[in-house]
Amino acid sequence: LQAGHMALLVREFQPADQVAATRVFSDGVMSLSEAFASCARWSEVSLVLYAAAIGLLAPFFDTLPYYAILALLLLAYYVLTGAYGRRLTRNYVNMCLAADMADIGKHYLRPRSNFWVAVKDGVIVGTVALDERTREIGELRRMFVDRAARGQGVAKQLLFALTAFAAEQGYQQIVLGTTTAQEAAVQMYLKHGFVRSQKAPSTIDLLRAVTEIELVKTL
Repeated sequence: LQAGHMALLVREFQPADQVAATRVFSDGVMSLSEAFASCARWSEVSLVLYAAAIGLLAPFFDTLPYYAILALLLLAYYVLTGAYGRRLTRNYVNMCLAADMADIGKHYLRPRSNFWVAVKDGVIVGTVALDERTREIGELRRMFVDRAARGQGVAKQLLFALTAFAAEQGYQQIVLGTTTAQEAAVQMYLKHGFVRSQKAPSTIDLLRAVTEIELVKTL
């Protein structure tokens, strides 16, 4: 699959791609840490904890300027939620690197599943996979695009390749899981025929900051 003006090639994963594909995946997940941290800053649980901290420090308002205490609390709040976002993403990366991403070829290069890479100017800049969930349903996984290549249609070309393969394999639906922190990705999928499934959204972290949603496309 060639996108002429971009010199972009979408092709099936090869064993020699393991390191580069893993890098794109890891960097892509880690780039979401700030989005996750932002969700954490505005989650109900975080705000309750922040209010509780103000209440505990209220007795000191008579001895220290209240604005100084509030400023310190806000700084601590920002730093801690930032660390929380990084921890969420790092834990997810480590979990996946110990599972399917440990050996991409072994997990995905099998009947009715596949893994693709997007190559631009000889460099892998994007990944996506299709995994068999049931005979009728294929699951889209590991859609990530290098930060420098975003906004150039890479994800769209990967999605086209995956959708064509899914149709050839006789799947009736493609499903995927994403989060409310990934608004740009959600909008891209909705633009290309996905809709929200009837599966109830669920939070994926202790602060109930990030909600996982399922999208589905009928072929």
